[in-house]
Amino acid sequence: MKTTQYAILTFTVTALALAGCGDDGGGMAGSGGTAGMGGSGATGGGGGGNMTTEQIDRMGRPAINTALTQTFSPDSGAKDMRKDQYNAEDDQSAWPDYVSDFAAALAILDSLDTDSGAETGCGTQLAIGSPTEPGGDTRYDGLATVLADDQLYVDSSTNKCVAYLGVEAEALAVVEEGGCGGRTPAYDVIDVTYSVLAAGLLAGVGDGVDENAEGFLDGFPFLAAPNE
Repeated sequence: MKTTQYAILTFTVTALALAGCGDDGGGMAGSGGTAGMGGSGATGGGGGGNMTTEQIDRMGRPAINTALTQTFSPDSGAKDMRKDQYNAEDDQSAWPDYVSDFAAALAILDSLDTDSGAETGCGTQLAIGSPTEPGGDTRYDGLATVLADDQLYVDSSTNKCVAYLGVEAEALAVVEEGGCGGRTPAYDVIDVTYSVLAAGLLAGVGDGVDENAEGFLDGFPFLAAPNE
């Protein structure tokens, strides 16, 4: 399961936490204010009676919450609570509240690609800004703000689908042709996510899992058989 690989990768990069890319304007990794719990009540349709619902997860960009929401915080209880709050937040206007969490984690993930030619791997991240002064926005706030907009973008003018985050990658000139974007079940979204966060590329930083244990269906519903 990919969830297991999150834990493995988190354990690996935690060793880099103390040597992560510094930023004069940033605080400690995992810092950030506490957002209120989301999830508003909803009324069932006519004739079906009343039913209260609560949002418990999001279906936007996968792995962003795992990778960036207080990932390196030593307080596991507070970290889990913050991640749950992120998943439950159904008010889009509150999504920017997580920018500070994301920026702190991005500063550490930026150091992963030490074979990039940069001595420490720092400064190679996608959309990274210039070094900043203490107390202000950090050089990671730009990408953190983009990622806080937790939506998948799809180019419906093409039926050529080549890569997860293809639309965003094409807009940022990471690739010449990104295709329709979106996400198919077979995309290795975790590898793409960590490659983008660490090196500003769509590939190169992997989690050691290259394919699903079960093959995907060629037709609807496309998903692999459930694990037993």
